[in-house]
Amino acid sequence: MADAQSTGLPTDKLRFAVGLSDAILPALSGEWPLDMVLIDRADRFPFPKLDFLFVEHRMRLGSDLIVDDVQIRAVGMLEEFLAAEQEWQRNSPVEHTAFYRKIA
Repeated sequence: MADAQSTGLPTDKLRFAVGLSDAILPALSGEWPLDMVLIDRADRFPFPKLDFLFVEHRMRLGSDLIVDDVQIRAVGMLEEFLAAEQEWQRNSPVEHTAFYRKIA
């Protein structure tokens, strides 16, 4: 948090939820809208898809989605889905990480 504050980034609305996503994300359902989501946890099926299921409806238009470890089959399945969906714009990947923006 101190690093973000030292750069001048606003942190008054920044919140951290620490724990396993399959326990934390359902409990946060409906809390606050999400501007950025990083999916990088259990890289085995079905966790990447569950993580997406719990956050997608809370992401605003223009929100960014980062999906790490797309070279792993279970994560790659989510990345393939997103690449085919018109509501997600794929940005330039970096190594094994895919970047998307919600556009519809």
